[in-house]
Amino acid sequence: QDQGGGGGGGAREEERRAEGDNKEFYHGGKLFIGGISWETAEHDLRTYFGLFGDLSDVIVMRDKITGKGKGFGFITYEDPRTSELVAKGTHEVL
Repeated sequence: QDQGGGGGGGAREEERRAEGDNKEFYHGGKLFIGGISWETAEHDLRTYFGLFGDLSDVIVMRDKITGKGKGFGFITYEDPRTSELVAKGTHEVL
């Protein structure tokens, strides 16, 4: 997926565990957001993903030395059911 420019990205559940029938479980509404532009900031993720529900946490992972984004982050919805719905779709953060 695109790592520069306008960025595109997919929302995927970050913490999965399998039980017997490989059923997926969503833990606390936390989602991994990958394939985002290196210029994407927390505000950008909050603005876009906040359209789907209330967010309790948004973080863009950054290099400790340069401060440059690493192209991924995490969001946490207050209602874990919202994360299930969002994870089923494909999203593009502009």
